Amino acid sequence: MKTDKEPTCKLSSEAILKREKPYEWTIQKREKPYEQAIQKKRIVITMSDSPKNGILLPTVKSIIQQSYSQYVSMKDSTLQSLSSEDTFDLIGKQWMLVTAGTKDSFNTMTASWGGLGWLWNKPVAFVFIRPERYTHDFIESSDRMTLSFFSEAYRKALQFCGTRSGRKVNKIEATGLTPCVLPSGTMGFDEARLTLDCRKLFKTSMHKCNFIDQRILELWYNNNPGGSLHDVYIVEIENIFEKSN
Repeated sequence: MKTDKEPTCKLSSEAILKREKPYEWTIQKREKPYEQAIQKKRIVITMSDSPKNGILLPTVKSIIQQSYSQYVSMKDSTLQSLSSEDTFDLIGKQWMLVTAGTKDSFNTMTASWGGLGWLWNKPVAFVFIRPERYTHDFIESSDRMTLSFFSEAYRKALQFCGTRSGRKVNKIEATGLTPCVLPSGTMGFDEARLTLDCRKLFKTSMHKCNFIDQRILELWYNNNPGGSLHDVYIVEIENIFEKSN
């Protein structure tokens, strides 16, 4: 069986294919944080995948494109890029999706309260989740979460995810958003223009006795559904992804 003699091939501006064996290829990426994960992604081409006259490079590229697609739409970014964002506008007006879980089981919810900052010599985010939210269950059982930000075109999707419970509806089917698995194993969305991949560092719960300004307690918290005191999470921003143009 003939095979393409070229041992490597540029898959995109960010990755190449490298043939390890006649029917075994590895996606390799030069830049972190993808590098470690993609080097482990090995694609074995079987005889049934191959044209009769041998495996041609376009065929190989086509076969692996589906496996690679979750990485193509995002590129890793830096804190410098994040620092250019207006945090008050980013969270308070644009809103974000807070997502936790794995590809087999996850949930997402919209949040418009939170913050970004620098704590314990780490870039961090401050995330506030009421215990009755379905996403809270996934956050509690996970070490990580993502904060995803979208263009205005996805406003209705965020409105839906903020007013419906994942216990009762499939938010992904309802909104048409496309989940993707990040190299860390946590979930993001292809449509997000900015994604913060975060690791949990600290959690505490709010208590009525800690409110110095009691008017805030009276205004935002009550015994009605959706009125419980928040749990507060401090998470380290370990990876930042931006939508590739």
